[in-house]
Amino acid sequence: MHRIHWILLCLLLSACASLRGPQTITLSQQQLNASLEQRLNKSLTFLSLFDIALTNPNVTLDPANKRVVTQLDAAMRNPFSGNHLNGKAIVSGRLEIDAATQTIRLRDPKTEEFALEGLPPQYAAQVNAVGQMIAADFLKELTLYQIKPEELTVHNIKYQPNTIEVKTGQLLITLKPQ
Repeated sequence: MHRIHWILLCLLLSACASLRGPQTITLSQQQLNASLEQRLNKSLTFLSLFDIALTNPNVTLDPANKRVVTQLDAAMRNPFSGNHLNGKAIVSGRLEIDAATQTIRLRDPKTEEFALEGLPPQYAAQVNAVGQMIAADFLKELTLYQIKPEELTVHNIKYQPNTIEVKTGQLLITLKPQ
């Protein structure tokens, strides 16, 4: 009988130890799209002249380069005619945990492409270049995901974000016990 008690005690201790192990938050590309859509709901103004709106994010995760690539619809008010111009922007960046704010942020954004349709040829290169600068500047330090307080406490054990792993179709955030 004494031996059964030891076995039960060992099983109980191993079960408790597994509770203190790392936890993982899994985010799909769709969840990242929804999170970005909420955060990109404002216009960007540059030099009090150019107003750009970036909407409809389409996130693609690039595990080979450990980056996220996002295609966005871009709209800009033409400062010369007042008309709206539409196009697209493609921005990539690496992901990083900001431990102080418990967020996943975009770091080192790179505007891979920014193009607006309907620009007069003499202005196209300059306006697209301004759009690239605005997009990269606005998206620098952009929060892609806010880790919820309830995700940081499991069975009364407090966790903190530790690592991010970019996989095909999903992002894995590993939490470690504090």
